[in-house]
Amino acid sequence: MNDVLTGIERDVVIDYMRSEMPVLSIRLNLVQDTAFAVPSGQYSVQQSVIIFSERFVPQYAKSLQTEILVSFYFKKRGLFFNSILQSKNNTCAVGIPNTISKIEDTQSEPVFENYYGKLLYAAKNGQTEVGFSSNIDYPLFNPFVWRRVDLSDTFFKILESNTSFVRSDQTGNLIDSMYESKELLFIHGKRFPEKNPFPFKACLLSDDLQKKPASIVSTYKREMDSFTGSVFVPFSDLKQTITAEIPVTTFSQMAFPQVCEKIMEQLAFIPAISYLAEKHEENSAVQDRISPLELVYVSERYVTFVCSSKTISFVPMQEYSFLLNISYRTIRAKCGIRHVFEYEGKTGAVCVFTKLNPEDKRFLFEKIYGTVYK
Repeated sequence: MNDVLTGIERDVVIDYMRSEMPVLSIRLNLVQDTAFAVPSGQYSVQQSVIIFSERFVPQYAKSLQTEILVSFYFKKRGLFFNSILQSKNNTCAVGIPNTISKIEDTQSEPVFENYYGKLLYAAKNGQTEVGFSSNIDYPLFNPFVWRRVDLSDTFFKILESNTSFVRSDQTGNLIDSMYESKELLFIHGKRFPEKNPFPFKACLLSDDLQKKPASIVSTYKREMDSFTGSVFVPFSDLKQTITAEIPVTTFSQMAFPQVCEKIMEQLAFIPAISYLAEKHEENSAVQDRISPLELVYVSERYVTFVCSSKTISFVPMQEYSFLLNISYRTIRAKCGIRHVFEYEGKTGAVCVFTKLNPEDKRFLFEKIYGTVYK
């Protein structure tokens, strides 16, 4: 396959799109963080034009009416082309140009699995609807949210102001083992956990530590007292790792299951805090553009959103109707705002599901943790 497809090769790709209808990932050209998806089976190809419903297009994309980049998979090979999004009578049309290009393996923005949905809530003028999509920098269904964050003073400032985490100056062989594994260090009741207390392999277990050289294992018990009861997290970016902890005092009078649930709740904050800590771009392609609502974390219990503070005003304890499209599945639920935090014109909101179909709960659990829901 050539790097640029024309003629017969282009026609073969169009025939494939017409019959197989791969998911289309669309973003506005020259404007970052504007990706949205048109699901498989939700469009048609008429000659060289892709036709789909306007309901898949976020409001910000409708108003800009600018050039777009369309990417998709052709037999597992990433392809893309540039075009223009046109809309009329609730229907959108995208022309397929004479050339279609291959996505380079080394490019910084590969095709990614985009998810989209909407929030609905009661307002003075009736029900209000706000669309959202996922963010390429914060892939969903990755429970190891501490492994790639914005490690900056701003990150830890927001983290300590809105969560139970504090920076830690702890050192020793246990911290070294934590850094090596990139897993949490959690010693409860002066014992290393023998079984995983979380729905995924989040923390070091006793068996993991016993595999170390005997000279190192012998130091663990001497270090244990200063670590017992707290949770230590190896926050990482591409260059360094910094320890933060949830102090033992946070879990005062909590039973062990409640302690584990508290830790899972705190993890749901991390993607939003990393987003808020990102440096603000002084100039963007569109003046005063209001960034869209984005979903940066979802599990069977928690949902985390980020956006410009002008996009939506989240109210603590307010309940929202939640709709999320994942391939052919549509999850309908209700969620309540647990915590709202803002920083320099950006907002993060952590929500908890208040109503979720049991089958959808099972689906989300198994998708994020990769294990059977029990």
